[in-house]
Amino acid sequence: MRSILTLAILTVAGGSLWAQEAQDGWKVVKDQQGACQLTVPSDWKSDKQSASLVRSPDGRMNAAPNVANAGESFAAVTAADKQMMPPLKIVENSQTRLWYSYAGRSPAGGANWYVAVAGSPVCRAQITFKSPSAEATARQIALSLTQAK
Repeated sequence: MRSILTLAILTVAGGSLWAQEAQDGWKVVKDQQGACQLTVPSDWKSDKQSASLVRSPDGRMNAAPNVANAGESFAAVTAADKQMMPPLKIVENSQTRLWYSYAGRSPAGGANWYVAVAGSPVCRAQITFKSPSAEATARQIALSLTQAK
């Protein structure tokens, strides 16, 4: 019985360690303060001006995590961001995540996504892709946004 309990504890603990790492072939990118993170394919490169802005090798996708001001609530952050980047289409609007597309400089067929996750701090990201075929990758990036581990 004791060995079964020990095995169960190690399995749960091990699972939480794996959850903090990027999936195979992906890497963690943190915002400039190191408070928020997302994952992107490992061949993506950081911008020379801002290490938290990363781009795909072909330059057709980019992502940038950032952190809201300390002490700001999820509701206040997302309300202000909706004013600056009005939603075109809501993907998710829950108590823990706001995710939508907004108008930007992407050419026809591309998209700009805003994602924010509740927590302390509130983390958010902007993800841009220029080809509809990149949507699956953009979705994985959006779902990876979280507070830094």
